[in-house]
Amino acid sequence: MKLINKILLIVLFLIGSNNSFAQGIRFEYFGITGISSSYSQPDFYGFGYEQNVGDKISLGLTYRAGYDLGSDGSYETDKYSYQKGVDHVEFNLTQTSSWKEYSYSSKYHFSDNSDGGFYISNSISLFKAINIYNITDIYVNQNSTSSYDNLGTGTLYEQKITLIPMSFDLGYRSEFDGWYQDYFIGMTFLPFGSKKDVEPSMLADHGVQTKFSALSFRFGLCFGIAW
Repeated sequence: MKLINKILLIVLFLIGSNNSFAQGIRFEYFGITGISSSYSQPDFYGFGYEQNVGDKISLGLTYRAGYDLGSDGSYETDKYSYQKGVDHVEFNLTQTSSWKEYSYSSKYHFSDNSDGGFYISNSISLFKAINIYNITDIYVNQNSTSSYDNLGTGTLYEQKITLIPMSFDLGYRSEFDGWYQDYFIGMTFLPFGSKKDVEPSMLADHGVQTKFSALSFRFGLCFGIAW
């Protein structure tokens, strides 16, 4: 909540600091990001604020949240195994992730930024994810059991993860006056790495890794109102 409040203060400052350039509020009603395509929420929606600066540049702040448009409630199960003494241990695990993103972007418009036209954009974001690890089955020497060593079924392990994505997009924004539309497609990469140490550490010790994509594509469909 503290971060959201800070973003709202920045938006209010931008709105009040310079009324000589057009500004607008946008809603991203549908988007897909490849960062979390291996998880349960590859789709996203979002809303934000943007403002023209000069004749060619516009700046924006955007909040996004992930969801899964086509989820049927089932998730991919990963299988892991290890040896402990004379015991051969196997376990099945599902890994899901929910996420939110706070993004700052800068657009360069090929034509006047108040007129409709194409643009290129770069952005940097704070990507906040919550991963849930669920051990569904454990087998010791091929015999099913509910617990073994430090593993147990029916326990949900939760981990908070922060990533810093950078994105480059090509988009089209219609005339920035009154109702407008915006479409973009681009590429996202994680310059500080996509692999985070899984917690609790006993899962990492048995080979469990996160599934965020170091390099991925994304696109979004937006509409908004400018004044």
